[in-house]
Amino acid sequence: MIVGYGPVGQAVDRVLSETGIETVVVDLNMDTIAERETAGRRALYGDASQPGILEQAGIARAQYLIVTLPHSVNRTPLITTARLLSPHCRIFVRARYLREGAELVQAGANAACFEEAEAAVALTSRVLADLGRSESEIAIEAGRVRQETAGLVDLA
Repeated sequence: MIVGYGPVGQAVDRVLSETGIETVVVDLNMDTIAERETAGRRALYGDASQPGILEQAGIARAQYLIVTLPHSVNRTPLITTARLLSPHCRIFVRARYLREGAELVQAGANAACFEEAEAAVALTSRVLADLGRSESEIAIEAGRVRQETAGLVDLA
């Protein structure tokens, strides 16, 4: 199940679909829902932080809940509700700031991707590439930046 179908949700959906994994998208954009349904893909209009919407979307059967929402307003209630409705579901979350980690863990997230950390990796990699460093050097430094930023967050 993917909540949010902007560029991030679309990229995740594409990869999962190409590997044969069926997805259902929950979004608040009617055009998105209509386009997916026209293409024969499962989609549901609604606020995924509402238990009824999650139940309609099939949270009880979902192996994964991928929350791609860029803003944190409804994210914590969504994670909490999903965790209550489906304790076995793995919940992966997009978060803007590293400082949001503790709240996500407390709500029940299994993993998070932090925009701050990924921006640090991307910018470091680009500068090193521009300086002519090898791909292996860049990969090593990118890994080091990821480790350093991951150390700022305690996600179970």
